[in-house]
Amino acid sequence: PGVRTPAPPPLVHLNVQGDSFGETGGALGLYMALDGQRWGMDARVTGIALTSEDGLDEVDRLTLLDAHLTISPWSSERGRFRLEAGFASAHAPDVIFVGPSFAASLAACIGPTPFDVEARIQVVPFPHRQVDAQAGLAMHLGALNLRAGWRTLYLNDAGHLDGVVHEDAFSGPYLGLGLSF
Repeated sequence: PGVRTPAPPPLVHLNVQGDSFGETGGALGLYMALDGQRWGMDARVTGIALTSEDGLDEVDRLTLLDAHLTISPWSSERGRFRLEAGFASAHAPDVIFVGPSFAASLAACIGPTPFDVEARIQVVPFPHRQVDAQAGLAMHLGALNLRAGWRTLYLNDAGHLDGVVHEDAFSGPYLGLGLSF
């Protein structure tokens, strides 16, 4: 019989991320994940502040929340590919949407360096529509990691707010700081 190697202990990831959407606005997000060898969970909250569309000097605020169970078809000391499913909500001043959410993410080491390439896409098909995609690099300094890349976020209320479809797309760089232990 072969010798079994013990599974690595679960990893906890805590991250904060700031996004710039240029003159349109920006976002600040907090993320927490727990990764076992195959199964895990991921939870995120993002606060978004946008320049008001009505031309006034007001700020529109949105909050996005999601919680997913994850499975990792590929998981090793060199990286991880996750498939995720759960629920997401979008909170605006006059409405709250809650719907199913699906995501896929990849983090993989770049050779024998402290750098990882990372990518994630999340989709909420209804009642609102949301596509959130980002890709970038992470640098590991022990338990600390620094992250930077590009994020694109598409939101569409599908006409549920007032009978008129409101859709927005935001894109810009992100910077993040995290701990993994």
